[in-house]
Amino acid sequence: MASQQPPRQVVGRRAPSLLAGLVLALRLFVAVASAYKPLSDDFLKLVPGGGDADFDIHNGELLSPLLIPRVPGTPGQIKAQEHLIGFFQRSLPKWEVRWQNSTSKTPVSGDRELPFANLILRREPPWTKPGQANLLTLVAHYDSKIEPKGFVGATDSAAPCAILLHVARSIDKYLTQMHDEMAAAGEGGTLDMDMGVQILFLDGEEAFLQWTDTDSLYGARALAEEWENTPFPAMSNFQNPLRQISLFVLLDLLGSSNPRVSSYFQTTHWAYQKMATIEGRMRGLGLLESKPRAPFLPDGGKLATQFQGGSMIGDDHVPFMYRGAPILHVIPSPFPDVWHTINDDGPHLDMPSVMDWSKIVTAFTLEWLDMMEVEPEAQSATSFAPESPRHGPLSQTETAGSILFDSRYTSQKQPPPTAHYAVCSVPDPIPSPSSPTVTSADSASNTKTDQQPITPRHTVAMDTKRHPSSFQQLEKLGEGTYATVFKGRNRQTGDFVALKEIHLDSEEGTPSTAIREISLMKELKHENIVALHDVIHTENKLMLVFEYLDGDLKKYMDTEGHRGALRPPIIKSFMYQLLKGIEFCHKNRVLHRDLKPQNLLINNKGALKLGDFGLARAFGIPVNTFSNEVVTLWYRAPDVLLGSRTYNTSIDIWSAGCIMAEMFTGRPLFPGTTNEDQIIRIFRIMGTPTERTWPGLTQFPEYKAGWQMYATQNLATILPQIDPTGIDLLQCMLQLRPELRISAQEALQHPWFDEYNYPQQQQQQQQQSPLMPEPPRGYSQTLPSQANYDGF
Repeated sequence: MASQQPPRQVVGRRAPSLLAGLVLALRLFVAVASAYKPLSDDFLKLVPGGGDADFDIHNGELLSPLLIPRVPGTPGQIKAQEHLIGFFQRSLPKWEVRWQNSTSKTPVSGDRELPFANLILRREPPWTKPGQANLLTLVAHYDSKIEPKGFVGATDSAAPCAILLHVARSIDKYLTQMHDEMAAAGEGGTLDMDMGVQILFLDGEEAFLQWTDTDSLYGARALAEEWENTPFPAMSNFQNPLRQISLFVLLDLLGSSNPRVSSYFQTTHWAYQKMATIEGRMRGLGLLESKPRAPFLPDGGKLATQFQGGSMIGDDHVPFMYRGAPILHVIPSPFPDVWHTINDDGPHLDMPSVMDWSKIVTAFTLEWLDMMEVEPEAQSATSFAPESPRHGPLSQTETAGSILFDSRYTSQKQPPPTAHYAVCSVPDPIPSPSSPTVTSADSASNTKTDQQPITPRHTVAMDTKRHPSSFQQLEKLGEGTYATVFKGRNRQTGDFVALKEIHLDSEEGTPSTAIREISLMKELKHENIVALHDVIHTENKLMLVFEYLDGDLKKYMDTEGHRGALRPPIIKSFMYQLLKGIEFCHKNRVLHRDLKPQNLLINNKGALKLGDFGLARAFGIPVNTFSNEVVTLWYRAPDVLLGSRTYNTSIDIWSAGCIMAEMFTGRPLFPGTTNEDQIIRIFRIMGTPTERTWPGLTQFPEYKAGWQMYATQNLATILPQIDPTGIDLLQCMLQLRPELRISAQEALQHPWFDEYNYPQQQQQQQQQSPLMPEPPRGYSQTLPSQANYDGF
């Protein structure tokens, strides 16, 4: 690690064994799109963690050969290279081994160019063609600093390299078993997206003189640039090797005692939570040897509002991040005391911490590969148990948070949950952990209600015929700035409801978002919009009573999707319902303005409904000039990003298009980190507009004349999972110019939905001819889990 301490801040964005016992603990349902499920306790106990034979500083097979100076271009680095490549050739012959070479001038070499060599190790299914597999990418740099003389860099980064060697060896036999079983069953190449693992040992991370943009990251910069400019064949799943990276996990400065690894990026906080969950469970089970003062990964309960927007520690991930790769940076802050000193050597390593990291990263990798375990009592020693049945799309939801703060595994106290886990999302500025959100800055409401203009001390008349005691309050579902959501039960009917309690401030009165939500939802009654049953007003509390649904689309994708991706028939059903809800809103002159998977609620019959109208607005008379601080960043239309305050219904259509693409891939289409970053990500795919292609572009407040010109990408190439008719609909929704976007009403008549529109025509004919057959099932029928969808 070469960034100076305190950590360099980069602001914004410029430009066997898996042992016979381990294998027998698995049931491989790779051919079926299955839900994410954490590894069982019994499985975690089988995860190998290495020992003295691997990590002894004098004779350990993995670590000791790396505890030497490894300056680029020196004999020590050549020995390190021979050790790394020799390990894979001897022990892991099924891994593909490649070098990526480059040269560069440095501050100490003058006009002479030094060689830099990145080692790329990859294990994909044997039937996979180039550009087809999604790759979990584990990374460490293997070079060391030139000064002080004799510097070894045990934490920086000999120990991380040895940890990755351990991970590769640990997962190798599992991968072999998985590939063999799929091939024997004739399932090889039948999945929409295969998964693999690649390990990068990067050269030239350290600065030769002083950390700058040009004197550092020599190997990372060369590799990222080469991959960006190496296209795959036209029919590949991915455009280039950069796009194959499902997650870029960078290990650095690991091996000292009491490390504190923060969650640096809100966009990958969900992955951090999975790793933190694994650490907490392993500690609770007594599987880790170190005795730190606090967990290695203490930020599992970090809220979205606590991220520092745009700051990070400079490291090898930067060139990849700037090109769109999702980053999980596993580096302690503050840095170890031995950082960049001669004491960063073998004797100063905390060996229990090194071995614990090897276990944690191994378990994280195995869990990422969608291993489905079977409880020991459900299997014999020689056979696998059958898949357990599922009872609905959300019945087996298990979140990272539900394990992270389990008292059996950790003494950590759980902070108030965010709206991500709410049945009815809380309409306030707190977003879900998986995506950045910008809050509304509207100054006034123009909705059709009896309320007066909002002032600092505004109240609204409510119906007080009911009392909060009419409902039994059950478990808490979510909490935001001004509201808390509970699951509840109507004491008279016994029906479940969602209770949103809004605490009234004596100075501010009723929050404007609550007033807006109540005003609009009283008018919006539709099968694809969450119903507001009642509003109960007391002296210090306002309670909104909503219909209860089982979860949201994001949770459904996480639990029932294959790496988050859903099957096409389910996507079509959800998109049809989403557009029906949007159409009703727009016909009633309402903009939702915050459409995202977390705000689309789903019941156990597969019905989808729009929720969280806290940012919604009526449009039309008397004004239609709105705030541009709306819509979660990833789903925000380009005209809003550019500062437009005169947008219309087209902003909801853009969001719907982003959601459609995400359901097919399991990942956001435009996962930006800042407003500028979001604009660039959109232009990279949709093409950079000009005044000729978008008249009036240069008049937007956020327009910049220096934007790089990107060519428009073929959506069919970027999203090969979508059929041609679906691509056409998506293209109609994702138009840069708002006036060119399709309306919700037009989208519902698109040929992609013929199977839903045709039964309506058939029903009309059936009234004239009773002998007509029954129409095929529509979207309103019960929706089974992904694993059973073949029977639907």
